Amino acid sequence: MMVKDGDAYIKATPSDYFRVRYIIEYDHPMVGKQELSWTFSESSFERDIAKARTFGFLKDVQKLQTMGRAQGGSLSNALVLNENGLLNRGGFRFADECVRHKILDFLGDLALTGTSVHGYFEVRKAGHSLHSRFLKALMTRPGYYAVTKQPFIPAQIFPTSPIPTFANPFPHMAKTI
Repeated sequence: MMVKDGDAYIKATPSDYFRVRYIIEYDHPMVGKQELSWTFSESSFERDIAKARTFGFLKDVQKLQTMGRAQGGSLSNALVLNENGLLNRGGFRFADECVRHKILDFLGDLALTGTSVHGYFEVRKAGHSLHSRFLKALMTRPGYYAVTKQPFIPAQIFPTSPIPTFANPFPHMAKTI
């Protein structure tokens, strides 16, 4: 199965475990083209993926903040690049931290299905929007996936408990659909 958007794509093939090959390309001297092939295990997730910070470009961060977004972002939890370099004094945690974070994004988006996902995924120049389109295409096509009981990500990494519900503090304003 494959979902495309221009030269960006996500291709999935069957596998008994989770493997991903992710490729990004940014016209920036500190990022450029990065590629990583990675196979999930609890230890490899913690060692190779979990510590990869989100990244963005200063010009985009300023736009987002004027829109009231990215308010929790800082140089302690995100990589910020200007035209020529990296603003973070400590530098990258990994030479290819940006592609590692893209894998983390992909894992997070897959986790939103609430199911264990196994497969070999080749992902090129994608983001949350293409991840979402891919998951919608996958989950709405019978025969393209099978539900198994074997967990993909241990509960201590991505808990599979139900999403908590909260009491409505304004019951008189509740709408009935």
